[in-house]
Amino acid sequence: MNPINQPPAAATPGDISPHILAAFRMMWDKHPSPVMLTRPNRTIVAVNEAARAVGIEPGRKCFTLCGPDKPCAACKANQAVRDDACARSLSYTEAGNRFVDAYWTPLAGVDGLFLHYANDITPCVREELLRPGCSC
Repeated sequence: MNPINQPPAAATPGDISPHILAAFRMMWDKHPSPVMLTRPNRTIVAVNEAARAVGIEPGRKCFTLCGPDKPCAACKANQAVRDDACARSLSYTEAGNRFVDAYWTPLAGVDGLFLHYANDITPCVREELLRPGCSC
């Protein structure tokens, strides 16, 4: 079964080890961008302080943050879970007029969970890199 079609997980992280949740919070609560601990079916099970501050709550599907009713076009979650390796996507969002550097990182030694976060890199993008054919 495709991970996105799996039944939704419980809205609470009750079946997640308290050690995993503590490690997640210890390592990610001070990260300036929202970070989500997510299941392959895209259900968010934990969030960092930045995510909470903008209203992201466990129990919802991560893709609903962008409005669609299906995974985002740039989503690499299936690839990350399949390959058991971090996947990355650099993209431009017209709606937010920003460049985003996104990651999906499976947890080492833990099946069924991955980190998902994206950083706004707009201030770091150099105009000369945006020219068609640029090999910078």
